[in-house]
This record gives sequence, structure tokens and C-alpha cells, in this order.
Amino acid sequence: MASVFKTKGMEFDFVFIPDCNEGFMPCLYPSENRTYDLSGEISEPEVSEEIENERRLFYVAITRAKKGVFIGIPDAGASSRFIEEMELIPTNSIMKALQEYAMGKENARETLLIESKSYGGHKKILEPLIKYYLKKIGDTSLQTQIDSLTKFVPETPFKYVKTYRRVEKEKITDAQTFLSSAWDEAE
Repeated sequence: MASVFKTKGMEFDFVFIPDCNEGFMPCLYPSENRTYDLSGEISEPEVSEEIENERRLFYVAITRAKKGVFIGIPDAGASSRFIEEMELIPTNSIMKALQEYAMGKENARETLLIESKSYGGHKKILEPLIKYYLKKIGDTSLQTQIDSLTKFVPETPFKYVKTYRRVEKEKITDAQTFLSSAWDEAE
């Protein structure tokens, strides 16, 4: 088991992100160590003040997997903005059709064409499909068909469905100030 901070450059068969909720990933806590550890055994990195740093950490985490990524979302209403950014519905539809086609499932080629046409404006999903996946499978005619079906479809702009708050330093409460000064005195 490891944190996302310690996995850069490593690979695992499976990656589990157990709590991908807004507030935890991305972390929306103020940049302070929230762990009381006098012995210095726990070394936590600085919490990101910018969402972009958190997005890079999420990317590092999900790209460590060789076989699969499992992302836990205990409460769909509180799921991370990163889940929404993944555009799961078009991604799942296209990738499922591609996997079925690669396994030789009956009618999978037609399904892949239908899904590609249906999500033709999702260029960030379709470009790797056309340039890499289908090339690796070796079906140049399918590459050409999907490319011609989607080439002139305008790109679908990404738009969040939910509203997310910006990361701002939270005001330190009187209780936090008291605890901090009490702990400093205890050292």
C-alpha cells in the first residue's frame, strides 16, 4: 500500500483509490499538516494549494496500473471533479466497444462505429482510439472509417455539471489557534 505521493515511476497490477471524493481528491484542506506526530515518523507532503497539482497526482495514481484501476466513490453527490473530468460515459462506451472488438465479439465492429459516431465530438477520447489502439489491432480500414465519421464533427467542449469551490486557505478558527499554541508549548 502506498500514497499517490510515493508511486511516481512505479507500476502495479491494480491501483485502488478508495475515497475519490471532492475534498479528499483534490485535497481542499489548508496547507498544514493535520497529523499530530511528535516523533516525526509520519512525513506528509505539503497539501496542494492549487487544483492543478492535485490533478497531476490523480493522473500519476491512475497511470500506475498495468491491469486495472478501481476508484471508490462512496457518495456520488460528493464525487471528485476528477471523476467528472474523465467523461466516464463516452469513455466507457467507446472503450467497451473497442475491447469487445479486440476480443472478436460478434457485431463489435459495428458497435464501435456507432459509439464513435455518437461521441464524435469527444476528440480526446477518439484520437488515441484512432491513432494508437486501432493501429495496434491492425485494422486500418476501421481507423479510416472512424476518422472520416468524426473528422468534421466539432469538438464537444467540456463543461462541469456540478459547481466546485475553489481552493482557498480556510480561516483558522480560535480552536485551531488554541490547539496549535498548546501543542507548541508542550514541545
